[in-house]
Amino acid sequence: MPSKNPGNAARIPNAIDHRVRLILEEVRPTDRILDVGCVRHVAEVGLSEFSLFSLLQGKACDILGIDILEEGIQQMRAKGHNVEVANAETMQFNQKFDLIVAGDIIEHLSNQGNFLDRARECLENDGRLVLSTINASCLFYPFWDAFANRPMNSEHTCSYDRFTLREILHRHGFQVESLKYHQFPKGHGWHLLHVLYTLIVRFPADLLWWMGLKPIAAAGIVAVCVKK
Repeated sequence: MPSKNPGNAARIPNAIDHRVRLILEEVRPTDRILDVGCVRHVAEVGLSEFSLFSLLQGKACDILGIDILEEGIQQMRAKGHNVEVANAETMQFNQKFDLIVAGDIIEHLSNQGNFLDRARECLENDGRLVLSTINASCLFYPFWDAFANRPMNSEHTCSYDRFTLREILHRHGFQVESLKYHQFPKGHGWHLLHVLYTLIVRFPADLLWWMGLKPIAAAGIVAVCVKK
């Protein structure tokens, strides 16, 4: 069974980014949560007090985290977290969840439909799926590719805009209750790539955001879905 909330304060720290804030707004104190991709690439991120997993753990009743990164799962488990190795496209459990959170996961998968089918099966009848993903309509990803001569993330297999995201969710048995945009996070440090990111992506995107052009300025989308 998922581990009990250790009693952390349910505040949302100022240090976290806009995407995580939107996800945390959907958490109810009675939720039993499945966090898909809890390691967040490296265990040091997953173990941070400001990681999505830690923040979800501080707001919900119970939580179970899964990831395919075995080393990261072992490190998180050694710190007392209730996590296990599992593949999002084939996951199966002996219990149902009130909320499944998939933060920037779907764009990394080989078969997004398999994940959505498994997520639907793992939810209670009145359960919710909250997922975030990059915004394919954003004007600034092509600029980054051109100037930096590299993608934002070389492990991405696909991208969605608000229309295609609704469509794939609909095809796999979900009704979208809301779609929200989130801004680009702040860059950190003075490394050349960080400076380029701030100058050619974040500042111009923020300007368009405040002009009301969110569909082309937003870094990503947060979708809140229920089973049809």
